Amino acid sequence: MRNWLKTKDIVLIATIGALYAVFTVAIAPISYGAIQFRLSEFLKIFCLFNPLTALGIAVGDILSAMLSPFFGPWELIFMPLTDILGGFLAYYLYRWTRSKYFAMAVYGFTTALSVAWMLSFLGVGGFFYLVLLLTISEEVILLGGTPVVLQLLKVEKFRRMISYQ
Repeated sequence: MRNWLKTKDIVLIATIGALYAVFTVAIAPISYGAIQFRLSEFLKIFCLFNPLTALGIAVGDILSAMLSPFFGPWELIFMPLTDILGGFLAYYLYRWTRSKYFAMAVYGFTTALSVAWMLSFLGVGGFFYLVLLLTISEEVILLGGTPVVLQLLKVEKFRRMISYQ
């Protein structure tokens, strides 16, 4: 019987998850709420090159959700599921279109829609207002962070660590 995940994959997922949680909690006052800025979202860019990083983002989202003022089943189930589906969508969009920025823009928008739906359901604000604020935040981080991550990937050792075979 062959294992679906190699040890390298599990370590990558755990590392991405831990980094996501640390970066989110480190700036906690602005990581949660209607107007949120999660520096940790830049890790989503790695989904372009390895879809398994989406699982790490989901793990990190679960860990960081435990300190969220909106902690509940929606944070533990709905948001990690959104991250996994969005990460795999970004990976395949990039493979199909060869546009890193388009794939990241779509990922950012789907995340903004999901978070806005959850927050509006909880009575934090109006859906369309939240979509606007969250889309701006997501796109600034994802589109602005893409060139930085691309520079990181020029380092051979780092590229080997993140690559998907």
